Amino acid sequence: MARHCGLWLLLVLLTACARQPVLPADVLQQHWHWPLPQQLWLQVQQPQQPALDYLLVLQDEQGVLRASLFDPAGMPVARKQLRNGGWRNEGLLPPHAAAEAWLTAIVRSLTDDRPLAGENIELELPDSSRLQVRQLESP
Repeated sequence: MARHCGLWLLLVLLTACARQPVLPADVLQQHWHWPLPQQLWLQVQQPQQPALDYLLVLQDEQGVLRASLFDPAGMPVARKQLRNGGWRNEGLLPPHAAAEAWLTAIVRSLTDDRPLAGENIELELPDSSRLQVRQLESP
């Protein structure tokens, strides 16, 4: 009986942790170092993998942050909306957990109180992935 209670408690705690917001719900009202909408070049370097390039589009759509990630051929890789501090899939694309981690790190760096050094952002994630982000010229 005690073992079942312990497993139940662990399940409840894990569920609660999984539902914690990844970003503040008012992230669009915070100061952004680069104003929205933004087109960004994103390069992802995962351990022992070749670097991957992406186009990331961030935009404010009626108070909801929308992030669209495209591969170099223009094919969508992930479409996410930030609602109540958590990422939600948009459209028919399969979930992309790594993209959520990348987006969270990028949005945090773009809304951080510390000023950005230059026009590039370099981030290292807990899984040892490295991200390089650069603004693209607006058309």
